[in-house]
Amino acid sequence: MLFLLEACFFAPGNYSLYMACNHFKPTTTYPRVTLEGKDIGYVARFVSGDSNSVLLELRINPGVKIPRQDNIVCRENILGDTYVDISSGFGVTTRQGFYNEKDTVYATYVSLNKALDAAEKARIMKQLKKFKTALDSIVRRDSLFNPK
Repeated sequence: MLFLLEACFFAPGNYSLYMACNHFKPTTTYPRVTLEGKDIGYVARFVSGDSNSVLLELRINPGVKIPRQDNIVCRENILGDTYVDISSGFGVTTRQGFYNEKDTVYATYVSLNKALDAAEKARIMKQLKKFKTALDSIVRRDSLFNPK
């Protein structure tokens, strides 16, 4: 199992990028890195930093090219999970081309949790609970999960 885990995370061809961000508090062992919503890598390690800024090493899957003009954001979702999100658009540079091995990228930090007011958080949590209840009901009735 450990070998499989290492093969996934440290596969030949993965490359490192360094990311400077104004804040990042990992909530899982290997926070994910997404490009247009697809997983393309993970945050491998905390390199240095303090409460105002951090430098992280990202491991990017083989063959993935990240345009220099893409927007890179450290995000915290409604559940409090942190991840790095890369999307098309205008990032902090106007340079053309793609990031290369060991380049440093710059990101901003966005916390959905902090951006929502208490009423909006309560509304979203209520919807999530309804969804979970409906999903639990489906699973209880499904013969795959409840063989006779």
